[in-house]
Amino acid sequence: MEEIQMKRLPDFLIIGAPRCGTSSLFLNFLQHPQIDGPQCKEVHFFNRNKGYRRGIRWYKNQFPEIKKNVLCFEASPAYFYQPICVERIFKHLPSCKFILLLRNPVDRAISEYSRWIKPKKWNPHELMIKDPCHPFHVNFPSLEIGIYIKSLRRWLKYFSLDRILIIKSEDFFENEKKIILQCFDWLGVELVDIGKPLFYDQKGMVRERVPYRNKVPDDVKEYLKEFYVPYNRELYKLLGRNFGW
Repeated sequence: MEEIQMKRLPDFLIIGAPRCGTSSLFLNFLQHPQIDGPQCKEVHFFNRNKGYRRGIRWYKNQFPEIKKNVLCFEASPAYFYQPICVERIFKHLPSCKFILLLRNPVDRAISEYSRWIKPKKWNPHELMIKDPCHPFHVNFPSLEIGIYIKSLRRWLKYFSLDRILIIKSEDFFENEKKIILQCFDWLGVELVDIGKPLFYDQKGMVRERVPYRNKVPDDVKEYLKEFYVPYNRELYKLLGRNFGW
């Protein structure tokens, strides 16, 4: 007898952080027969008021019909750093699990900047301006996204640390297959070999990974590195883990 299919809320979420490999992880997860999700990676239900006002039934309808033995998920990186999200997620998905990718915040900030700024306007020294705004969220400081400890503490007020699988993005970039299998094991699905993992850009296109579009001056990198030192130190202490940033 064929298993009943149904629409339901996610069993787990990839919550961020932006520019840390979430697109690649999302699309590689979809290769697993026991994992399914929406066609659109980022549903943005919990972080956008317009979407949230549509209600939880609308959110559920963003997912396909899923068999009982298949996990349902989505990936919206803004969930991690936008303050309103965790409270909303706890209200609607109290039993959910989470996967969080964290990249060296210096590289993350530069990667984000290089993605949105047109080549002719390339001026990475703007990253040395205190809290330049994120392009999608005019009032949200871009550099603050990389202060991971601040967002993580907010999440830990609602969910225990054992519900959040934290992955160092550099480990994922260096050995995608190993990290993907680690995720499968943590999620409790079969350790299926999905073949050679692929790297995807934000648009879901397969391509080679490139660090930045243009050269970044050393003084910019040094400024960002010093900016994040105290926050990284707090993160290492909380997690008992040194990421080496």
